[in-house]
Amino acid sequence: MPVARRILFAVASLTLESGLIVWVVLVVARVTGLRGVSRTGIAIVTALLIGYFYLRFAYLDTGSPELIDRATGFGFGRLERDEVAARFASQPYLLYAYNVLSSILSILLSEPRGGTWETTRRWVAGDFAPSTVISVVSSVIGTGLIAWYVVRRCHFWIGRRFDEGDRLIAVFVAVTAANAAISYVYVKDEIMSTAGVFYALAVFAAVRAALLYVDGIPRATLRSLALIAVFLAASITWTIRSVGLHYHLYYSAYYLRNEWATVEVWLREQHVDVPTDEGRRLVEKHFRTHGLVIPTPVSQLFRRRRIDTQLSEWFFRRALG
Repeated sequence: MPVARRILFAVASLTLESGLIVWVVLVVARVTGLRGVSRTGIAIVTALLIGYFYLRFAYLDTGSPELIDRATGFGFGRLERDEVAARFASQPYLLYAYNVLSSILSILLSEPRGGTWETTRRWVAGDFAPSTVISVVSSVIGTGLIAWYVVRRCHFWIGRRFDEGDRLIAVFVAVTAANAAISYVYVKDEIMSTAGVFYALAVFAAVRAALLYVDGIPRATLRSLALIAVFLAASITWTIRSVGLHYHLYYSAYYLRNEWATVEVWLREQHVDVPTDEGRRLVEKHFRTHGLVIPTPVSQLFRRRRIDTQLSEWFFRRALG
């Protein structure tokens, strides 16, 4: 098993930048009392981390992504690469700070998404969308329960006394910070997916503690009733989001499959030139053909409104009478 952890870190870090978060998980878990990895194992993984930075920045000299490499969300809109350069070339750290903060808030509040404050923009414009509100409300409830848990347990943390829930919360906080730091150049929801997994674990720990807290109250009080109302709201909103997720996956499969039919148009729009005959055959014969033959749901399924939007509107109609 010790060897497996080293292989896991090496493969993860060489596959994607966010694979470096494996080191964060191992170190924080060890510090908070989980003994699955020995000190020697932590030292070896740390040496591999240092080797990664040497290989990338010194030996291969690939460096970090440039400021103008990609478009990014900002405020209520999106900045293309030339707009990013024009606005932040002299003060790139302002954009870096915005990207890190946006990445953290996207986990805690589901807003912004991809750096764009879409829900807020629609709210200001009067374009009320129940489905987007559901996402924010569910995340606010989950994050609120985590904050409640931290406030109740912080004095134990100061004394370095951690239980299972504390460890999950601590790893989540560290992973979210590290994941957001990796997103400093541009914001993308997929990059923060690792922190999203640990967010679910942290919410689990907080909800479990809250249920035990309610169970320990001898009789119904305002506090217990308030927590029960929170649980009910969380259950409804997260159920709607879960149903909508499956629909969205089906829709994405259908939408992306159709895009392969006109992949050459997309490549031209992105100013991407495939210079070799071998590269063109790879795109045409492998990627395009493979993408088009994959079966996807029928198009009639997507002529209706998104199912999470329908569920959200139904819930709001009932809640508001």
